[in-house]
Amino acid sequence: MTDERTLADLLARATELADDVQPPVADLLRRGRRRRSQRTGARAISVAAIAIIAVAAPQAVRTLDHHGQPPGPVALLPGLIPSGSPPAASGPTGAQIAGFRWSELPSAPLHTTQPATVAWAGNELLALGGPVNGRPSPDGAAFEPATGRWHQIAPAPAGVKLGFATSVWTGSQFFVTDLRSSCQGSSQGKSPSACGPLAGLYDPATNRWSTTAVPRSLQDFGPMTATWTGSDVVLAGVSSHYRLKVAAYDPAANRWQLITPTLPAGHSPAYATVAATARQLIVWVMWQHTRSLHNGFSIRSGIDVFALSGNGTWRDMTGRWLQHQTMSTPTVTSSGLLVSPGEIWCGDYCSPPPAIDPGYFTRPDGWHRTDVPVSPVDAAFPAYIWTGDAIIEASGPITEHTTTGLSIRPARLVVLDQAASRWRTLPAPPTRFFFAAPPVWTGTELLLLTYHDHLYALRG
Repeated sequence: MTDERTLADLLARATELADDVQPPVADLLRRGRRRRSQRTGARAISVAAIAIIAVAAPQAVRTLDHHGQPPGPVALLPGLIPSGSPPAASGPTGAQIAGFRWSELPSAPLHTTQPATVAWAGNELLALGGPVNGRPSPDGAAFEPATGRWHQIAPAPAGVKLGFATSVWTGSQFFVTDLRSSCQGSSQGKSPSACGPLAGLYDPATNRWSTTAVPRSLQDFGPMTATWTGSDVVLAGVSSHYRLKVAAYDPAANRWQLITPTLPAGHSPAYATVAATARQLIVWVMWQHTRSLHNGFSIRSGIDVFALSGNGTWRDMTGRWLQHQTMSTPTVTSSGLLVSPGEIWCGDYCSPPPAIDPGYFTRPDGWHRTDVPVSPVDAAFPAYIWTGDAIIEASGPITEHTTTGLSIRPARLVVLDQAASRWRTLPAPPTRFFFAAPPVWTGTELLLLTYHDHLYALRG
């Protein structure tokens, strides 16, 4: 059987539910969504795939007023559409990284079980928030590889929550926001504006925070995916009520803009992700359509793909993109977009047949792809870590039993030697503690922060 016929057979089994599925349908749907969310974990909000081609009319971008409502079509914020060159390949090769060894570094001075947010901010590693004595902490710390030292940073302002935050590095500031309302269950005596979440921007150069009020239309969306266009933070996500929102924030002007595309009728969004390439902003929206039958239900699923044009309209790219496979938030590289391994997407409420779709490089238009060799940890569907010239994969903090029935050893790391087109196993971290967050590539080394603030570096 050819690969195409095999894929078609798998999709048929994945998307066609038997007509004798018995009620209660609502309970089955709730359990299906919970099961998929548990399986995909944090990556669930950043996956996308195509199963059915759909077309949407171009939609004008709209700004947000202070209530978060769109007053009408306007011109795009300056610089919202990226313009530049793709990043140049740089950094050590996979073969060189395979010879790296682990070093133990000073522990973070946070006294948390697990930081809420860990990210690379240009020249230093930021670790923010986390529970201290059972309560969320606004404190943070930064590690500078150049000096080998940690220093505490200014605490996050009141109203900037870090527990389930969306974040992105802008090149000079670290943007972070938890979009949940602060008045859930306790709004008595508080005005709506006092309940709304804030987004915080931390400037390492001045060790100061600034804040901006999050528009009401984005509140209570939970974690979203984020990208930086060169002038704007763009957020994309789907609420628990299956509502899509895409918004842009210009830190220089302190201005928000709603840029949500309109999906085709019957496409209920489940997850969304966004990426800014050198010349365009692309949004992938995983959708599903559930229809109740007299003795069960049926599901259709797929993804809509849109690129934002310079005149403020969305250009439909759905028919150009890879069909059927879930897709993590892509990384922009000199070779195109890099997409991590995925599985068959057939909706929240179905269990796809055991299958691993490899990661790949693709041009931003989606017409051409080059598969990445399957790795020993692909079955855990980990996110790729791009070093500028090589790909590193790290399995999760616990042994994962995936849809393939395979078991992946925890904290296993591998690197792709592209010259030899094969994966090499990296040394295991010298610790019994699990990852507090995925490892971070600094440009020359891999930093790993574990539970209880222990820090390690994989370096040459």
